[in-house]
Amino acid sequence: MEMMSNLQESYMSRHGGKRYWALAIPTYVMVTLVLVVGFYIGFNFMSTPPPTSLNTIFGKLELGGTVLCPKRY
Repeated sequence: MEMMSNLQESYMSRHGGKRYWALAIPTYVMVTLVLVVGFYIGFNFMSTPPPTSLNTIFGKLELGGTVLCPKRY
């Protein structure tokens, strides 16, 4: 029984670890990318005023006071 557990440990240390990391590293990278994109989208939603906000309509960047087609003199 002792010999069998030693064989299993030596096999897993040589081959099992490689298979684990072959799946774990791409999984960690993909989860990290999904979280980064999710946080980026969430941050943009938090920093953008809602479309019904009066600041969007009457703010200092509103188009009411600007001239879109200036007159030619």
